[in-house]
Amino acid sequence: MRSVPAKSLAAALLALTVAALAAGAGLGIASHSLAAALQFVPVLLAFAVVGWFVAGHRPRNPIGWLFMAEALAFSVAVATKNYASYHTRANPHLPAAAWLDWIGGIAGSLFYVFALVLLVFPDGSLPSRRWRPLAGLIIVGESVLVVISAL
Repeated sequence: MRSVPAKSLAAALLALTVAALAAGAGLGIASHSLAAALQFVPVLLAFAVVGWFVAGHRPRNPIGWLFMAEALAFSVAVATKNYASYHTRANPHLPAAAWLDWIGGIAGSLFYVFALVLLVFPDGSLPSRRWRPLAGLIIVGESVLVVISAL
């Protein structure tokens, strides 16, 4: 079985992020909220492009993949939030608005992934073995936050 090259996977994640940002912007504009449509687009697009560049050139470095995961998760959160807002303001007959809002809440709780980026910057590894408990604590805390958001 052939594996997917890192550049192709990074490009696919970038395309998904851009699609989610475009959907979120379109839904924000449709619900007459320009601020909701465009408030996170520059930052999330920058995260996604930097992640794509790093992951495509250095696939073993986790920084690029963490940047892309952060950008994709928040893009999904923005898109689903704007979908729920459009559902509330303009079209109360849209399907699955509550489910998408729930998924967006879970995706939006992935904020502390960025703390891992700060821990492994610049070479993709922890500064020393003494930092492993903190990395583990961040991962456990993020997992608990995701579970709490899901419930």
